[in-house]
Amino acid sequence: MPSVKLLFIDAGGKLYRGYGREFPLIEWYPQAQRWSPLPNTPDPNSSAERVSQREAERCYPGSTNALLPEGTQLEMDITVQEWIRLQPELFDSYDGPITRLSPEEDAERATVLRELIKKY
Repeated sequence: MPSVKLLFIDAGGKLYRGYGREFPLIEWYPQAQRWSPLPNTPDPNSSAERVSQREAERCYPGSTNALLPEGTQLEMDITVQEWIRLQPELFDSYDGPITRLSPEEDAERATVLRELIKKY
């Protein structure tokens, strides 16, 4: 059985966490510096995108170290059918999920690629 991790999701200038980018479970409240539960309902008009942990912290300071609401699991086992529903981008002949990275992560990735190109 596959296991999925809680993702960081940026949508409409707000930060969420959920197991799929269109199924947020909790929302970040920057003024209160806390996460709050949401009903688990998809947003069909969402322009949500996955973001890395470093990018989430850069854009929403404090969000990556704040305590999650009681009962929120960082990882859970799911069936393949649930996985396809939560993260369809992994299964639709797409190259994989695109996660927005922080500028530092982009620079690190570019450096690694440059070094590989120099070798070959």
